[in-house]
Amino acid sequence: MLLSTSIVLLMFSCSIGKRKFIIPEKKLIPVLVDIHLADGIGIVVPYSDVSKRIDSATLYNAVFTKHHITRAMFDSSMAYYTKKPEKLQAIYTEVNAILNKKSSDLETDKEEPEVEKKILVWQDNKAYVLPQMGNINKVEISLPVSKPGFYTISAKIRLFDDDQTVAPRITCYFWYDNGSPKGFREYFRSSPVKKDEKTVTYTVTHKLSNPKITHIKGFILDHSNLDTLFTKHAIVSDIKVYFRE
Repeated sequence: MLLSTSIVLLMFSCSIGKRKFIIPEKKLIPVLVDIHLADGIGIVVPYSDVSKRIDSATLYNAVFTKHHITRAMFDSSMAYYTKKPEKLQAIYTEVNAILNKKSSDLETDKEEPEVEKKILVWQDNKAYVLPQMGNINKVEISLPVSKPGFYTISAKIRLFDDDQTVAPRITCYFWYDNGSPKGFREYFRSSPVKKDEKTVTYTVTHKLSNPKITHIKGFILDHSNLDTLFTKHAIVSDIKVYFRE
């Protein structure tokens, strides 16, 4: 009995020893965001002299130092989550959402001088309250368009913590009937929606140049759930479409 107890305690202590190198999911997400940003810096820094290029290891070490972890902790954590694909997928869903939001913010900043030139071409004054108006309602949009230029779709979205959607986002595209079941689609950049219980105005912008396009279509609150056994908890309002040349 004493021997069995000793073996169990030894196994438990070894388990703790291994797990102490595993970075929790919530802490790993910002680490991976910074790792991907570091990769981008390594690619775009304009040094032609090889000796002056920033070494990727230096960039990674800066990330590890910022987050108070070591390379060994990062490597063992990635090895651990790789064996748990569902957790790793959830982690990267959050990472991609943050990276897309950063990219969207940069584009919005660049376009700010053009705000006064935007023309409101369509508006939906209805507020969509989910789940009262449909458990998995995607809040669809369909609007005829033809004039070439930039189209911006905006909406106020509040997503609650208990919302059960996977990868909530705005998914819109230019469309025309080319005879196929789904028609021709030219997608806007997808905009991820955060579950932070705050009312946030999300926007997506894309340039129309194809003369065959007849509509903007898509979903203001899209999801990637594989089944229908879930409930959305959200409020979507003030859906607008702007145009500028």
